[in-house]
Amino acid sequence: MTRRQPASPPLGGETIAICAAPELPQTLLEQLLTQRGYLTLRTSGQQEVRNVLAHALASALILTASVPVAQSIDLCQNLRRDFPVIPIIAVLDPKDRARAISLLESGADHYVIEPYKIETLLLTLTALSRHQRDKAGPASRLRPLQF
Repeated sequence: MTRRQPASPPLGGETIAICAAPELPQTLLEQLLTQRGYLTLRTSGQQEVRNVLAHALASALILTASVPVAQSIDLCQNLRRDFPVIPIIAVLDPKDRARAISLLESGADHYVIEPYKIETLLLTLTALSRHQRDKAGPASRLRPLQF
């Protein structure tokens, strides 16, 4: 059986900001995205996330399960004012499933519950990118995210 090569991101859709607890080593998510050709920018706090989104032109933001849900909710509420078209996906621990609606109400576009498949997450990012780009119109700085 031949192993399929991971799809490469398109030009302009390769940078994904990842918000994770600062004390953790590189996450499996970061490793998998890097193997598929994405550039991941690790952030750990609200100001770092804001700086990355403002200056690095990230195509999306992923909030990992290592970030407390309350902090993710606060982050989503604050980011939506300044970055309305950046897709935000929250990764939740199964024990936090009940808080998913609060995350969506605060500004997250989607959530996934661990464990999840990386391909599903990438397809979700692609769809969110397309929807956000359509909503923002031609003046949007959001680049297409595909794989």
